[in-house]
Amino acid sequence: MKDERKVILIVTIGRTGSTLLQGILNTIPNALITGENYGVFVNFWKAFEDVNNISERTGESKSKTTSPWFNPELSVDEFAESLRKTAVSVIDPKEKHRVIGFKEIRYDDVPRDKLKEYIHFLQHVLFENAYVVFLTRDGKQVLKSMENVDWPHKCLEDIEDFFKLVHTLGGERRIVIDYSQITEDDKLSELFEFVGEKYDRNLVSEVLKERHSYVATNHMIGDYYYYGRGGREKDDKKAFEHWEKGANDGNTQCMRNLAWAYRDGIGCEVDKQKVAEWLDKAESR
Repeated sequence: MKDERKVILIVTIGRTGSTLLQGILNTIPNALITGENYGVFVNFWKAFEDVNNISERTGESKSKTTSPWFNPELSVDEFAESLRKTAVSVIDPKEKHRVIGFKEIRYDDVPRDKLKEYIHFLQHVLFENAYVVFLTRDGKQVLKSMENVDWPHKCLEDIEDFFKLVHTLGGERRIVIDYSQITEDDKLSELFEFVGEKYDRNLVSEVLKERHSYVATNHMIGDYYYYGRGGREKDDKKAFEHWEKGANDGNTQCMRNLAWAYRDGIGCEVDKQKVAEWLDKAESR
């Protein structure tokens, strides 16, 4: 059974105002446009590509038990349908919204020359005929914003190359909006008309009064350094420093991480007394 719900995808990178655009689009009646999801749908794309490659490689031989690729029941279409159902369960598990969507800002595992294929997969395979809103911003402003919140840095050239590529990804049901236009009535009216929805100026004005932004916590940054994620090299000492800052500011998870660090000597000397001290503080909160 075909899903008749409307799907809107925000495609951009971090620090472009995507959370604000997400808030604006959520003024659509009975809409649920969710935030980022750690690139989970990149894994869906990779799985779909693998299954498609298996199907193309085996051809007719997959129905023969003598084939090493024997799989007579394999259906790319049925697999795609199962991915669609799972994708919807990530965004709208109770299936009670008329309009759904999310913002995608993570492409670390998508080669730049494959980005067009990935966007096509999102728009036409995972979510049939979705509306795609490309959000751009001045590269220097993005870089400055990343520095202000200790976001994993990209170089200016990479940022600007991404936005240049966006302008080549034309096609049906795709629109580009720049951060500098995100409060302009005319552009917002055009955006809502593009997705076939009514623009409610009053509701959007209320959204614009609220702060919409990502703030990196010491817990998150400490974890980035400990695991070597988010564009950072693994550094136990820096991980410890951020957990310590967070613990002193009252973050319970940082307190537990600090106790763990003192127990195992992660970025510090082993100190059993401080292990007990920080665990007690965490439990008392």
